[in-house]
Amino acid sequence: MRSVLKKIQIFLIVITIAFEPFVVMAQSELEQVNNLLLNSQNFVGSIPGERVLGGMGARRGTRSGSFRDNSRSGIQGSNSTTAPGSSLGQGIVYQIHVLGEVISPGTYHIGASTRLAEAIQMAGWILERGSERRVEVRRFGSQTKTYDLYRFQYFGNLEDNPYLMDNDVVFVPLNKGLVQIVGAVQRPRQYEITREASLYEIIKLAGGYTKGVLMSEPIKVIRYDNGDKKVLDVDNNDPALKAFKIKAADVYYVPQKLVEGVKFDYTLSNIPGDELFLPAYDDQVYVIGGVSSPGPTPYVPSYTIRQYIATTGGFSRLAKRGKIYILSQAGDTRRINADSQEKINPGDTVIIKEKRMEPLGWLQFTMGLATFSLSIASTLIALR
Repeated sequence: MRSVLKKIQIFLIVITIAFEPFVVMAQSELEQVNNLLLNSQNFVGSIPGERVLGGMGARRGTRSGSFRDNSRSGIQGSNSTTAPGSSLGQGIVYQIHVLGEVISPGTYHIGASTRLAEAIQMAGWILERGSERRVEVRRFGSQTKTYDLYRFQYFGNLEDNPYLMDNDVVFVPLNKGLVQIVGAVQRPRQYEITREASLYEIIKLAGGYTKGVLMSEPIKVIRYDNGDKKVLDVDNNDPALKAFKIKAADVYYVPQKLVEGVKFDYTLSNIPGDELFLPAYDDQVYVIGGVSSPGPTPYVPSYTIRQYIATTGGFSRLAKRGKIYILSQAGDTRRINADSQEKINPGDTVIIKEKRMEPLGWLQFTMGLATFSLSIASTLIALR
C-alpha cells in the first residue's frame, strides 16, 4: 500500500513540474485581463494628457506646441480611439475646443457634467489680456451665448457657468473697457466694464468698502483725456456715486483712514488696459559721481532728478549739489538743478560733481602743512 502511495506522489510531482510553465502563463494572462478591465472602467478619468474635472483646481494636460490636441485617446497598449460623445465605462466623453486668450488653447476631452469654468481651467485659465466677463460658448445649430465668469466666481451666479456639450467651442476674447479701483475696497483690481455705468456699480463689483474707508473724504478719479491727466473728486455718498459716469481707463482711489491728511500727486505707473513700452535699447538711467551708490537704476517715467539720486543712495559727503549735469545718449550735456521737474530720458547719465576733499580734510591738511613748516623753520634756526 505504501509503495502505491509513493508512486502516486511521484506521478503528481512529475505532472506539476511538467505543467508549471503553463500555469504561470495562465496567471500572467489573467493578470493582464484584470488590468485591462480596470483601465476600461476608469477610462474617462485617464485620457492621456487630461482628466475629468470635479472643480476649479483641476490640473492642465501636457502641452503640445502652442495648440493642444487631445481629441485622440485610447487604452494604454492598444491602437483603438474613443469617439467623442461615446459612452465608455462609467461616463460619457465629449470633445470641446477652448480657443482665444487662454494659456493653452486646444481640443479637450471632458466628462458630461463639466462646466465652462472647469474647461477653461483645463486650458490653464485666462491670460491677463483676456476677458473673463465676456466668454463665448458657440454651439452648433444654436446662437452664440456670452457668460460672465467673474459674476459666477464672486457672486455665485450659476447661470454664468453652464454645462458644456459635445463639440462646443469656448472662445475667450480680448478684454476691453478696463477700469481700476484701489484703496479701501474689498477686491482692489482692474475690472472690465460690461453693463456697469456708474462708480456706484464699480464699488459694488469690488465687494464694497473695507473697515478702513474714510467716508468724509471724496473718492479721487484719475482720468486721462487726450493725453491730459485730470484728478476729479466724487463725494462719497450714494446719489453722487450713482450720478458719476465711469469711463474706460479710469482709476478710482477710495481714501483710507490711515493716510488721512497725506497729500499725493496721483501719478500712475500704468493706465488700465495699457502696457508701457519704451522704444529704447537702453532703458536705464546712470547716476555717477557724488552719490552713495553710483551705477545704473531702472527708468521710471514719473521720476524726477531728485528721485533718481535717492534710488542711488542720495548725495555723498563730497557731492557738489549745485553742479549736476545730464549727459544724453546723443552726447549733449546740460546743467540741471536738484529740484528741477525736468524729464529724464532712458539712457541718460546723471553726473554729480565731487569736491576733491572734505572741509575737515582741508583743515587737517592745512594744520599738517603748518606743522611741517614750523618744523623746517625750527631746524633751520637750530643749524645756525
